[in-house]
Amino acid sequence: MNRNRGFAVPIVLVFTLVFLILPLIFWYSFNVNSAETVKGTSVKSEENSVLVKIVSPSGPWDLQQYLCKDKNECTASVFSGKRYATISGGKTQGHYLPLTSPKSSGDYKFLKVFVTAGSGLTTADFKVLDSQVLLGHSIEKMTLAEESLSLEAVLIPLESFVNTTGATESIDFIAK
Repeated sequence: MNRNRGFAVPIVLVFTLVFLILPLIFWYSFNVNSAETVKGTSVKSEENSVLVKIVSPSGPWDLQQYLCKDKNECTASVFSGKRYATISGGKTQGHYLPLTSPKSSGDYKFLKVFVTAGSGLTTADFKVLDSQVLLGHSIEKMTLAEESLSLEAVLIPLESFVNTTGATESIDFIAK
């Protein structure tokens, strides 16, 4: 038997096997249960939620949410009330978001929701489409104006969140 091959053959063999097996390990780890680890892949109908749909084919958007103690506070100006949340996104033909009741609403009775153009986009004007959600849950559509800014908003009574059993229709904000 000839043993003059040296130690290079086993090392090359080990490296070859590692480089053949390593991609299989990565493929398996990324594909097993991938639907549960990727956020935003689906929107399930949550109980006690109001579903909002954003259509913005021209660019980024910001969904603004403000808590108000009464209707007068909500309608005082565009940005009146206590800012609760801002959710942003990019170009979309239909992005669904479930809005849930604020955890610590305290004295607040309404959630004011409107969509503005995101950074870098100043010309988009978002309109609210009429739907059964607006009629069925005492949700009001209104137009707010302040200086050069005029937009449509939705005023949602916080008690509406308690009376829903999972949103089937949505409040649609469409960029014009």
